[in-house]
Amino acid sequence: MKNYDFSIEELREPNIKSDRIRVNLGSIIEQMSDELLDFNPPYQRGKVWKNEFNVELIRSILDETPIGAIHFVKKSSNIQNGEKWVLDAKQRLLAIDALNNGKLKIKLRDENGNVEDFGLKDMKKSDKWKFIHQKIWSYQIDIVTWDHCNFSQQKEIFERVNNSVALTAYETMYGQHFIVKQLLKYFFDNAFVPKEYLNKSIAEDNRNNG
Repeated sequence: MKNYDFSIEELREPNIKSDRIRVNLGSIIEQMSDELLDFNPPYQRGKVWKNEFNVELIRSILDETPIGAIHFVKKSSNIQNGEKWVLDAKQRLLAIDALNNGKLKIKLRDENGNVEDFGLKDMKKSDKWKFIHQKIWSYQIDIVTWDHCNFSQQKEIFERVNNSVALTAYETMYGQHFIVKQLLKYFFDNAFVPKEYLNKSIAEDNRNNG
């Protein structure tokens, strides 16, 4: 059972400090493009949102509906290191990143009823839809950045931010086997057997097995 007593010393001086600021969504997109954000601390969920949730998030942004704060943790106590762990809002950020790189596209209808699919970069190039790009880019969002801390402390903050909602069995397994997954990924990325040969063999087996 958790201890719900509040220590006066801790209230005066929190163990882990955080800063809260409001920024343009465009600055977060730039950080993702610069690979400054790491989406995979061990306690994090995998990618679980379906496409309709991604689209609804973009709709909320276009409607200027608040989508909640984003929580980061500094990867290092060195102030010159701008890399951060994504502590909370991974699904939202993945949806926004997908829109930016074109993996997610939204349907836009003009005054003549013509419908086209656009990613964020497509909008920027379009004279007609450039204002939508600007609307998304300038969307205001709250960012909470926590000081550098270990994964155990991060997990505790993660649970508090999410109102102590327990992870599903799959999500727990994902976190517990994070290191194993990273090792497997490294093995397959650096396997001595050429991936082209493996893909060809799999394709031939599929054909032979109908």
